[in-house]
Amino acid sequence: MINISGPARSPEIRSGSTANYLLLILVTVIWGGTFIVTRRALALTQPFTFLAIRFSFASILLAVVFNRRLRAVTPAEIRQGVFIGIILFASLAMQALGSRLTTASEAAFLVGLSVPVVPLIGLPLLRKRPSFQALTGIVISFAGLTLISTNGKMELHLGSGEWMMLGAALTSALHIVVISKFAPNSDAMNLASIQIITCATMSVAMVFVWHEARCVPPVTVVATAVIMGLFATAFALVVMSRVQQTVCATKATLIYALEPVWAGGFGLLAGEALRPSAWSGCGLIFTGVIVGSVRFSKSATKQKECAR
Repeated sequence: MINISGPARSPEIRSGSTANYLLLILVTVIWGGTFIVTRRALALTQPFTFLAIRFSFASILLAVVFNRRLRAVTPAEIRQGVFIGIILFASLAMQALGSRLTTASEAAFLVGLSVPVVPLIGLPLLRKRPSFQALTGIVISFAGLTLISTNGKMELHLGSGEWMMLGAALTSALHIVVISKFAPNSDAMNLASIQIITCATMSVAMVFVWHEARCVPPVTVVATAVIMGLFATAFALVVMSRVQQTVCATKATLIYALEPVWAGGFGLLAGEALRPSAWSGCGLIFTGVIVGSVRFSKSATKQKECAR
């Protein structure tokens, strides 16, 4: 069996938990803000073409910015980054394909299943039990996600699109867990760069495998992909890799659950209305994040708090 764990490497920076949480919240704001423009871009081009532009730009950007670090990349970081990149690509590909075969509310609900799945996957892979406080926050946040995405109806038809979104939820949860597994002993910038390069390579390959039209997309699509590559890909994945060196996977996924809340807020600015149940769902997600993330006992150590 191939060993992808590699030698231990101490993280360069151990910043405070407040700064970590704020960075992850910023990532969810970016993801929520790009939701509407991404859906509009995908209506004008093919999914793998869009992903290829997005990740190729992010790859070039990180290769330029972190070229000195990448020159010192270790074989272990390459193996880990490729492994994480394959998981990330699988999640994004299934989301892109599945979203075309199901309703937006069902897609959001199914992808939201990654929230309760993270601690389940993390138990055998990280060999750490999440705290009762964190699990309580997970349950509250998932209830909020349900209210936001199910449109008041608890009906769900499992067709091919729904199964793809379920696969996307599982791989999204796995992506969060494996970052927490490998990031503490790796260079966060190298880990993010390698997984983005892996996604770019696989996206370009899938353009040919999927027989997508090989023509230049509209300028608006290219611009959207470049912006996504800069903020929602390069910046977001660097932050994830770096912050999850010190923040456990369970608490990270609690914060990632804020994404649909920000998406709803940006939707309001774009003229979309939120249902009363969706407002309640947003409140529950915020409550879940607070319950699961805030340290109520001053004497509790970081190890106990995160159950890392």
